[in-house]
Formats: sequence, C-alpha cells, structure tokens
Amino acid sequence: MLNEEVINQRIKDTFNKGLENLDYKIVVLDDDPTGTQTVKDLPVYTDWDEALLTDAFEQPNNMFYILTNSRALNEIETTQLHRELSKNIENVSLKLNKPYLIISRGDSTLRGHFYLEPKILNEATTNPFNAIFYLPEFFEGNRYTYDGIHYLKEDNQYIPVSESEFANDTTFGFSSTSMSDFIEEKSQGEIKSENVYHITLNQIRNRKKEQIFSTFEFLNNLDAVVVDALNDEDMDYFTACLVEYLNYHDKKFIFRTAASFVKSICETPGEIINLKHYKKNSNGGIIIVGSHVKKSSSQLSYLLENTDIDSIEFDVKEVTQPNLQNYIEKLTKEVEDFIVNGKDVVIYTS
Repeated sequence: MLNEEVINQRIKDTFNKGLENLDYKIVVLDDDPTGTQTVKDLPVYTDWDEALLTDAFEQPNNMFYILTNSRALNEIETTQLHRELSKNIENVSLKLNKPYLIISRGDSTLRGHFYLEPKILNEATTNPFNAIFYLPEFFEGNRYTYDGIHYLKEDNQYIPVSESEFANDTTFGFSSTSMSDFIEEKSQGEIKSENVYHITLNQIRNRKKEQIFSTFEFLNNLDAVVVDALNDEDMDYFTACLVEYLNYHDKKFIFRTAASFVKSICETPGEIINLKHYKKNSNGGIIIVGSHVKKSSSQLSYLLENTDIDSIEFDVKEVTQPNLQNYIEKLTKEVEDFIVNGKDVVIYTS
C-alpha cells in the first residue's frame, strides 16, 4: 500500500543524469498553461510555424515549450493542431540536422487528450516513434505512480486517481484503476492492457539498469510503457538510464507526462522562489481561477471568506456575446485599477 514511508525513501547514491551529453532538442507541447511550473529560464512559444520553430531549435537551452492549450479543444481540433505541429517540428529538425524528443505535457490527474495527441504526432511523422512513455507524476502536487497505479493524496489518504473527482470529468472521465487498463480504455482497445510495458519501482530503486535497458531494447511501433516513480530521485534515476541508453542507441521515443519528468530532464529545473531576492513595490497582485473542480472551488471560497482580497467574477455567458471585447476591456481596466492602487484581486469564472 502506498504510504509516506515508501514515498520518502531515498537511496542517496550518486549518479549523473548526463544531460550535457544528450544531443536532442526537447520539445514540450503543453496542453495547459500550468506546465512550466517545475522549470525556469526556458522559452515558451504560442505559435509553431517553421520560422518560430527554427528560432526555438537554435536557442541554447536543451528544451523549449509550445503552449497549445489543446485541453480546451475537441478531438477534431487537437488532431488538426498536432498534425501540423508534428510536420513542422520534423521539417525543422531535418533542416537543422538536430534530433528531437517530444514531451506531450498533460494533466497529472489523467485528464486531457491523453492517448489521441501522441498518436497523432506519431502518425503525422515520416519516422514513427518506437515507444510512448507514460509518466503522469507530479510530486509537488502529491501525484504518484506505484505498482502501475496512479495515485493522488486526498484528505491525508493516498487513493487511485480513478476514485477521485477528476475521474468523473464530463469531458475526460474514466473508470480504470491501473495505468495499463487506463491506456486500453483511452485507446478504445487499440492498446491491450497486457501489452503495456512497466518499469517498476523495484527496478528503479534497486538500480537494475540492465533490466530497464532490456525493456528499452524491446520497444518498437509506439509500444506503451508505464513508469513508476514516487519522488525526484526515482525520476532522476529513470532519466539517467534513458539518457545513457539514447546516447548509444538509435531509438525514437515520445513521452506523455505531467510536470515532474519535464523537471527531471530539463537543464534548468525550477526552485523555490526566495522573495528576499526581489525588490518590493507598492503594486497589488492578481490571482486567476478558472478550474471548476471541488478542490479549486473550496480554495476560492476560503480565499473570499477569510481575506479582504478584491474579486471580479468573469461571466462566461459574455464569451458568446458580440460585445465580448468591450466586456474584456472593462474588466481589464478594473483589474489594472486594483493593481496600481496596491490592492490584490482575484478573477474567477462564473
């Protein structure tokens, strides 16, 4: 059973992830604006024509983000978007003779176009991927994968995500508990549960590198792989194995992840902000809340009831009205007035 003791266990040995030797540009396709929260000092693009992608590939960073916002799109829209992305990325890679890895960064509670987007990226490329790795861990948010089951912490208990409110999402809901069953469910049977590979916590914590390499060796034709990890050390060891293997083998991998794997394979992981390093000013701050799930709704209620923060409700019905731009400009002016007068403000959707 998953518990704090298992999560907090560390081997505390020394290994090098070898990122300085990884001759790949890492392209993170972010389906929601929160995906950069575990990294820093990286470029984020909101368009993906070949000129912009060329600029991104030529940046000194080993990684860059493209914000697609595709979690808000329907299946037809995200299919079209990812076909275009895949072709443009491949064209730029060939032009610059620079290989790449794609991370399809999604939600740590398994919402989003989990199976569809990597599938389309694979179908649209002329050189298909050998495997897709599923790493939905987000340790800072208490999201873990253990024995092939994805967990979250709720009311001081660790429960499968399938038992949480997120599994009842009206757009991206699901019922499967194990990740292999979940992949079969989301692929509508295209990938059978028994055919999903699994890199276990036992292999990672007992440093069974050759077993992990053996799994890598078998992968072909977009095979699915689930990876256990409960903390940053676990993830870093997997990354170290992955990087070492890629340095000596001609394999092409894609990753469907949350934020922790991105942090692990990034040369500039995020860190706790020390406010003492920043100059104080008299401006107010802004909080934006747009996710209507139980947790965020209760957080918003607590904020409004227990602080003197000013608030603005964004009426979502206005989105369909012809005077939408006027409405946005009106609210923007209100927000700016609060900020310049030193007042904090929260904006939330109706």
